[in-house]
Amino acid sequence: MILFFYKDSYGKPCSPRLEVNPRVANSSFECTDSCLRGQELFFSKSLSPKGDASCADCHIPEFSFSDKLQQAQLRGRKLWTSRTPSLIDIHRQKAPFFWNGRSQNFESAIFWPLYHPDELDSSDEILKRFGGVELVVKSIAAYLSSLLTGLAPIDRYLAGDCSVLTTKERSGLKQFLALSCNNCHGGTEFDGGMHELSYKNLPENYFIKKEVAYISDVALHDGYKKEMRLISKARSLRNLLMKGPPYGRFGQGLELKEFLTYHVWQLGLSELDDDSDLLEFLNHALASERELTDRSGFNSTGCLNSKSSQCVF
Repeated sequence: MILFFYKDSYGKPCSPRLEVNPRVANSSFECTDSCLRGQELFFSKSLSPKGDASCADCHIPEFSFSDKLQQAQLRGRKLWTSRTPSLIDIHRQKAPFFWNGRSQNFESAIFWPLYHPDELDSSDEILKRFGGVELVVKSIAAYLSSLLTGLAPIDRYLAGDCSVLTTKERSGLKQFLALSCNNCHGGTEFDGGMHELSYKNLPENYFIKKEVAYISDVALHDGYKKEMRLISKARSLRNLLMKGPPYGRFGQGLELKEFLTYHVWQLGLSELDDDSDLLEFLNHALASERELTDRSGFNSTGCLNSKSSQCVF
């Protein structure tokens, strides 16, 4: 991996130093025919046997392809145990996918909800009308790969503009490194793999056994516990204000500051005396800059209206 050793205008290394590659701008992206087909399929209720559910019912474009709920819902009823994750920049992020890591690659993460009876509940027969499961999955994957946000101040910092971060943001980055946050949330997308975390005070309905296929969540089904340890996916920290609230696997925080306090407890760390600079770093240094992109946000059709358009924020 190439590391960027960025320096200020006097040739001195930026401080604090974070050895991560910056993002590359999306200026050359073009939505292909497969991408446009995937957009249509993503919003189509025809993939479900009763025509009553689509991918976009849970992953709502206006809510950054999440649903802003603490617990996922479809067809008017609650699903699973975890909240619906945002699909923004999902193709850029590291495997595995889902909160419990049950899909080891991007396309299998699309395959799973197509067939699951509590999600789209589709079938080979239904998917054959759209060219078969392989074509459907590849097309939706092409569309999701277009849901890209732009560059953030951290990318310009990593590329050599040491003055782009404010004093508070640099202080927050220093705190981010001191707490070893980058051990879990690392790399260009500030995300990672599976890590064990503590959880407490979860609602009792999270512990009702429902589906043995969700074996990664088996600890949830052993009975109601006030505190427990679970293996969870370390999700990307980019654009947190756009993706939330709520925050956390179970929507434990309705505000980022509230969740940060909870997350410090999850990790077994000492309570932070002052988290304002760390929040400044998370809220602003990792937020995509509108002036570096071609669009002001995602609309109800997912942005893509022609082959030449980009779906970027």
